[in-house]
Amino acid sequence: MIALVLAALRARPGRALALLLLTVAAVAAAVAGPVFLAAADRSTIADEVAHATPFELTLQARDTIDLWQERSRTFEKVGPQLVSGPGLTPVFSAEFGAYLDGPTGGGGTRLTFREGVCAHLRMVEGRCPAGTGEVVLSRATAARFGIHNGQPVVEHESVVTRDGPAPTGPPATLAVVGIFEIGDPSDRYWADQHYFDPTQGGDDAFRVGEPVFTSRGTVEALRHHNELQKVDALLDPATLTPARLAAVRATMSAVRARAEQSPIPIGSGQNQIQLGTGLPDLLDRIDADRAGVREVVPLAAIPLVVLAWMVLLLAAGAATDARRGEVALLKLRGTGRAGRWWLVLGESALAVLVGAPLGYLVGYAVVAATARLLLPGAGPVTLSGHALGWAAIGVLGAVGVTLLAQRRPFAAPVAELLRQVPSRGGGWRGQALEAVLYPLAVAAVVQLRANPGPLTGVALFAPGLVVLAVALLAARLAGPVIGAIGRRAMRRGRLGVALGALRLARRAGAARLLALLVIAVAQLCFAVTAAGVAQRATADRAAVELGAARVLTVLPLPRTDLLRAVRTADPTGRYAMAAATVPAVNDGDPPTLAVDATRLARVTTWLPEFGPLTAAQAADRLRPKGGFDPILVRGPSIGVEATATDVPAERQPHLVVHLAPVAGGPSQPADLGVLVPGRHRYSASIADCPGGCRLVGIEVALSASTDVDLVLHGLYQGDPATPIDAGLVQPGRWRAPAPGAATTVPTLTPGPDGLAVSLRLGGLKADPWIMPTYGVYPLPVVTAGPLTGDVLGGPDATPQRVRTAGTLAVLPQLGRRGVLVDLEYAERTARDSGTAVEPQVLLAADAPDGLVDKLRQAGLTVVGSKTDADRVRYLQRQGPATGLRFHLLAGALAILLALGGLALVATVDRRTGGQLRALWVQGVPRPTLAAANRYGYTGLVLAALLLGPLAAGAAWLLTGRSIPLFADRAQTVPLPGWPAWPLLAAGWAAAGLVLLGSALVAARISAAELDDGGRD
Repeated sequence: MIALVLAALRARPGRALALLLLTVAAVAAAVAGPVFLAAADRSTIADEVAHATPFELTLQARDTIDLWQERSRTFEKVGPQLVSGPGLTPVFSAEFGAYLDGPTGGGGTRLTFREGVCAHLRMVEGRCPAGTGEVVLSRATAARFGIHNGQPVVEHESVVTRDGPAPTGPPATLAVVGIFEIGDPSDRYWADQHYFDPTQGGDDAFRVGEPVFTSRGTVEALRHHNELQKVDALLDPATLTPARLAAVRATMSAVRARAEQSPIPIGSGQNQIQLGTGLPDLLDRIDADRAGVREVVPLAAIPLVVLAWMVLLLAAGAATDARRGEVALLKLRGTGRAGRWWLVLGESALAVLVGAPLGYLVGYAVVAATARLLLPGAGPVTLSGHALGWAAIGVLGAVGVTLLAQRRPFAAPVAELLRQVPSRGGGWRGQALEAVLYPLAVAAVVQLRANPGPLTGVALFAPGLVVLAVALLAARLAGPVIGAIGRRAMRRGRLGVALGALRLARRAGAARLLALLVIAVAQLCFAVTAAGVAQRATADRAAVELGAARVLTVLPLPRTDLLRAVRTADPTGRYAMAAATVPAVNDGDPPTLAVDATRLARVTTWLPEFGPLTAAQAADRLRPKGGFDPILVRGPSIGVEATATDVPAERQPHLVVHLAPVAGGPSQPADLGVLVPGRHRYSASIADCPGGCRLVGIEVALSASTDVDLVLHGLYQGDPATPIDAGLVQPGRWRAPAPGAATTVPTLTPGPDGLAVSLRLGGLKADPWIMPTYGVYPLPVVTAGPLTGDVLGGPDATPQRVRTAGTLAVLPQLGRRGVLVDLEYAERTARDSGTAVEPQVLLAADAPDGLVDKLRQAGLTVVGSKTDADRVRYLQRQGPATGLRFHLLAGALAILLALGGLALVATVDRRTGGQLRALWVQGVPRPTLAAANRYGYTGLVLAALLLGPLAAGAAWLLTGRSIPLFADRAQTVPLPGWPAWPLLAAGWAAAGLVLLGSALVAARISAAELDDGGRD
């Protein structure tokens, strides 16, 4: 028997080679998915690590040592042991607030020892400190104090006062032995200390400029009462691999357990250990990425494997049909069933066994070849055994479909086997399979749409089942439709079309080939659709999250200075817009962003999905015309004439006027003195208003809670006193602050004699204010999402009344829940000209290159820059987006499998009995027969090119919105329903050109029987 099988292989090497290649394809398809998943894991981890903050790669233990109570090195010994573990490198540091006296003045700084610091400093003058009493300064610090290398410097312990750092205690003289620069402030060594970024971090006692580095002995020798000690355990990014993620989480748990058993208690006070790390957030993002890949990749991997099996089934079936006569002769000669199975299956089984290991290698090779393009950061794809289980599934499937294809000839009678054209009927088994398939597809779609969570179970098969259902339905209808086309063509005398159609209609393999082509085209179209929708959704999300093409982060500065600097650098208002966060005052308040609304329409990225308002309309609603102008004070003094009643002398309430310089800078109080009963004029000099000041408000400062009634008759400036038009008798010109937990709201009543103010101060927690109304009040806002109440935080973190001027579905930077307010109008409601919170400058896409330099010249210090392209790049490397790239790979492989199916059918056609040659002998012209072949193959391909996009469209329409596009599943704007049509058309056209070209080649191969009569 073995000799006969080998002889058959020698006689028909083409068939065996075709089965071998298709087995290779089936196993490679089964292996490609898990190999891609492993590479995608490495790629997403590498990208998340690249975008991680230093805090997310650090385990930190810290303790503020109260040296009045204890002076020991307990934490210095215990700390590194607490945060130890695989891949962790502990770095100890100790620092305290110091005050340096230099030639150009004194100021606060941090005297810091950090283990191994010299290896990370670039000394531009001198050397690193070695002995006690030696320090090194940064260039900025040296210039700040006017200190040169080699000079002595006087140091004091620093205390934090209301006016900033101040010296205390006896002086100490230190030697400056070097000046340094920092090569890379983002180096992992600096961890989350923000030594060179004063915009971040807490501990105001220590956050005063760049540190002054010294030795551990110097820190111990100098007098100070509090010392901040830290151990930063730096995590080696190479530790974060798929196999070690669980171990990293176990290390964090072990650190917590050791801290609970340490001799120093855990807490937030002095002489207590505080643990901190952002590593859990990083690990959670990595887990979300990996989960997203595992949801998305099977959606393409499973149909790809099924398609490979279908091609193999088609190949094995075609080979079996070609051996029908052999099986009939074996039956006539009385060969037993086992012998017949051995002789017929031997060729196929040998091809499958040889092709399986080759397919395993090819699967790895395909992923390795595409990983460089599709999976940046994945590293080399090396051969391993982790995909052997999937390869076994591919092999078992190949063996199963081969056995299935061989079954019918063994069951058919000899007379049936001797027919030149096999029966076209699919039998009841095929109909039963379809009867099960359609309900299963419906159930999968229902489960997918009903379950908003991760894709599991039969939901993973939903897109493939929809495509398969459409393809099998098309195959079921193909025979009758093609036959009708042939008969119609015959009646019209179009012999070539008629012969091609009738020949296909009489062959069961044509329907199977059509189903295969439809699935291949549909898989590619579905992949292009998913990738195109994801591309549009990613661009939309990046546009929303940044709010503009580029966003600059700047160092904190007064809000008025931020506005003035941006307007100075871009006087046209075309390219730059100032923005800052407005602090919340109540739990549950939506995030609020203050923007320069005069530039909103020209700078921000405004999508149609935002809602019914355009950017220009939103800007108009944020800055309505009308309202009151600011009250300006220009004289060297200010006075208030007021009548106070029922004022207890022992309470001594003060009347304080607050002014904000028009030229910028912090607001200043002018204490007018103690209120006394009766009508009096109170006055005070103004120190810093050379260009004029804006009246912010009037405060009644109380030493204790009491009730006060007074009438403000007028405001005056200068000497002699000149009345200020303050509108005290005008309704609405003055207002009380919005109610809050810490304030009592005065009652204001304008009258002919002035503004009556009634203060009922029971339970007072803060001194009451009255404020002039500037512009419009309540403050107009544009909201997204629900807004409960009419009070929100102002830029000075005090409550402000607001009114909703417009409602949108989405807001720039804020997404589906948030509030936009005009920065200038909001500033007019504030009690101070304080520091902007999280200040930033938004730039338009066409902003000129030199604009950033102009912003710096205008007084802004730019410390960060983000672009929408950077955000898009990050989102496109998350898990779901990475998985969608596998869909494109699977679509391309599906088209290759379809090409293999076409070539196989053409080869079998060339060998099946010389049907075309017989017609030629009977007088049909050869060009007509060749045209019939072309019409048959190109007709199948054209039908697949029409039905494939329909199948893909149905699958996307039913399942597409359930496919995760982002790891966090966030949806800032409604997802686009379909991709941009040029992208889809390009993918469809590429597939069409390849398949039509292959159809013409297949037609030429099949027509070769006119020359050789079916010989190999």
